Amino acid sequence: MAYVCEIGPGTQLYLDNQASQTLVTLVSQSLGQQQQSRSGYTTGPWTSPPTVALMPQGCVITVFTAQGDSQIQVQGSAIAAVHSPVDLRQAQQIQLQHTATVPGATMPPMESMRPMQPMEPMNPMPPMQMGNSASSNSTLSMSMNPMTMRMGTMSMQMSSPPASSVPSSAPPSAASTPVSEGTEGTKPRQFCSQCGAKVAPADRFCSQCGHRLT
Repeated sequence: MAYVCEIGPGTQLYLDNQASQTLVTLVSQSLGQQQQSRSGYTTGPWTSPPTVALMPQGCVITVFTAQGDSQIQVQGSAIAAVHSPVDLRQAQQIQLQHTATVPGATMPPMESMRPMQPMEPMNPMPPMQMGNSASSNSTLSMSMNPMTMRMGTMSMQMSSPPASSVPSSAPPSAASTPVSEGTEGTKPRQFCSQCGAKVAPADRFCSQCGHRLT
C-alpha cells in the first residue's frame, strides 16, 4: 500500500513498501518544471501505516516494522536515514492519503545487457586458380609467357622463347650467299664476266673478248 502527502507548496512525498524496502519519492513542481528524487531503505515489511511529522528543519518519516521503528528525514531535496531518534513531540503531524500510483515506480527495470555472441569463424577461401597448373599440389599458379610461377610448391619456370625472337648469330646459309659466275655446283653461266657478252654453258672462252671462262 502506497501513501502520499504534501509537505510544502508544490512538494509531494510518496511512501511505498515493497517486500523489505521502504521507498521514499519526493516530487517538486515549480514554474512548469518537475524535479523528482527517490531513495530506498531496508526496513522490513510495515506492520502499520507510517507517519510524517513536519518540523522547522524539514519532515521526519517514521516507519513501523517487526524489527523496530525507523526514521527517515527529508530536508529540502535531500533524503537520509536518521540514526539517532528525533523527538517529535513538538512536530506537526501530516495526514497521509492512499494512492494507487507512485511516480517512477511503474517504469520497468532496465534489462541487463546481454553478452555479444561470438563471431562465427569465416569459411576458408577456396584455392585461387589463375590459369592451368601442371602440378596438382599447386594452390595458385600464374602464367605469363615465357615465365610461369606457382605458389604452394613455390617453383618458377621460364620457358624458351620462340625461335623467331632469338637473334641469329650464325653466318648466312649457302642459299643466301650470292653465286659467283664460274663456281662449281652453281647455275650454268650465261654471260661473260669480262665484257658481259652472252655465252653458252659449254664455252670455255668468250667469243667476243676471248676472256677465259673459268
